[in-house]
Amino acid sequence: MKIDLNKWVDNEQNKHRLCACGCGKEIIIKKHHHTRGIPKYYNTHKSNMVGYLNVADWVKDQQGKHHCHCGCGKEITIQTWHHKKARGIPTHIFGHVSEKTKKNISRANKGRVMIDETKQKISKGNRGKKLSKETKQKISKANTGNTHSNETKVKISKSRKGKGDQRGTKNPMYGVTGDKHPGWLGGISFEPYCHKFNNQLKEYIRDRDNRTCQGCGVKENGTKLSIHHIHYDKKNCYPDLIAVCSSCNSKANRNRKWHEIYYMRKLLFNKTETSVYNIESELEVWNYGSFI
Repeated sequence: MKIDLNKWVDNEQNKHRLCACGCGKEIIIKKHHHTRGIPKYYNTHKSNMVGYLNVADWVKDQQGKHHCHCGCGKEITIQTWHHKKARGIPTHIFGHVSEKTKKNISRANKGRVMIDETKQKISKGNRGKKLSKETKQKISKANTGNTHSNETKVKISKSRKGKGDQRGTKNPMYGVTGDKHPGWLGGISFEPYCHKFNNQLKEYIRDRDNRTCQGCGVKENGTKLSIHHIHYDKKNCYPDLIAVCSSCNSKANRNRKWHEIYYMRKLLFNKTETSVYNIESELEVWNYGSFI
């Protein structure tokens, strides 16, 4: 009896057989499958899941067994699609390469010159990005002891010559003071401080903060720490004062809202965690005017 292959294909396709690898794709039935048999996998999909009931069990078992081959020692996170032989478990974490690969990339890029358009794209892509502490430490270690060659010094000199001399009156910001300056806030720097804001009070705040900058953690060494008004209100000397180094004090003039929240949290945290910060004694100091 002759079989109508078109009807057979339609009937088998309606059974919606799925790929046995677990990808969820439906197997497309062909006419030759009638004689050769219907495949278990979709196209080139195959499975590494021999002896496992499902993909989840395979992932759970493989987790923690594979580490990056670059030498960093970090564990590779197993994903559901790694069980397919077409993809497999990666040998490296994304972005990590071996020393041999790094050398090959370096050789391939040697002598290449980036066009201005590519440089601009890289510059825009990196704008606003902040390096992690780990990355900064790596860069610092890599550059420790390095000195510029005479050739590099000549290149740096040439690149700066095009910009011209920007010292003194040639600087574009020369003479831009007062209300002409972009950071002008109405002359608040000329406002007087509260009468309680004196040297005795400043020394009390420095001792309370253990002579340590509450911004970056640097210890007082020769130069006295500055006393920062957390709420930027010079007229009201409430206990919201904190000791910071000159660098952190300067930085606090930018992005004021963020610094206000940061230093208030720091002050409140220290008051609850350290015995030096006694709220009652602090209030007593202010209520009875010990620093008048």
